[in-house]
Amino acid sequence: MNSVSYSVETKDKVVEMKQNRYSRKEIMDKLI
Repeated sequence: MNSVSYSVETKDKVVEMKQNRYSRKEIMDKLI
């Protein structure tokens, strides 16, 4: 099952949505 991968992807999307009010640079810094 890809439940783990799905959870990670969903979590990343939620984090991105929360980070939307911040700058894109901050999001990229967190991804690295």
